[in-house]
Amino acid sequence: MTTYTIIGESKGAPDNSQNTLLHIYNQTLNSGARVAQGDGTGTGLFLLPGAIGIHNTYGNSLTLQSNAVQNRTISFPDGNGSIVLGNGTGVTNVSDFREALDEQHKVLAADFTTTSDTPQAVTGFTLPLEASSTYHLKAVLRVEAANKSHCLQPRLTGPTSSLSYLTAKASANDEVFNLNAFDVDAGFATFADNATPEIMTIDGILTTNSINPGSQLGLSIKSKTATHQVEILAGSFLSLKKV
Repeated sequence: MTTYTIIGESKGAPDNSQNTLLHIYNQTLNSGARVAQGDGTGTGLFLLPGAIGIHNTYGNSLTLQSNAVQNRTISFPDGNGSIVLGNGTGVTNVSDFREALDEQHKVLAADFTTTSDTPQAVTGFTLPLEASSTYHLKAVLRVEAANKSHCLQPRLTGPTSSLSYLTAKASANDEVFNLNAFDVDAGFATFADNATPEIMTIDGILTTNSINPGSQLGLSIKSKTATHQVEILAGSFLSLKKV
């Protein structure tokens, strides 16, 4: 092995003045070569061909390995706690990470109740849309009615002028309704029980045209029969994934 002298110390030997083992750039690495504190047996950085890692005091390691076939760069911003993705967006939490991956989720924070037989927009239950985009949309709704014979009926709302097509199915209690446009009610008839949470789902594809959407994807609900209470419960969620 070729020996390189740096500040009186050779490659692979402890540099007691710096308390660090030194490695010279662009030299052949032996398996398990380390940059570590003291004599190299403590917690520290280890170097392998094509990989870099950290050993902890328990002897376990975290390894970063490259399988790149071309030069790649990972850039960290001048700040704390974020990762820069391809679009340059700083990501610091799960919601931001989903958005950077073109995933959007909205979880209903509080129950929404109505006794109206005309559609009522569920407060805060909306997601933004972009022009010239195709989405997989999905809603999983916790719902109930005071009287099972007067069911909750949902509809999707959105920017009709920007819509190329909407193709979705709404399902609950073996009832299935096709939703091929916004503002079309899924006319569910009955629930299984009075005042008992059940699940409704909406699953489909939504595509916008080149017109910039003027409104967001949303959900409205109504009661099958006026004056009879229906609810969409907290924990229900609406999601969009750009495809």
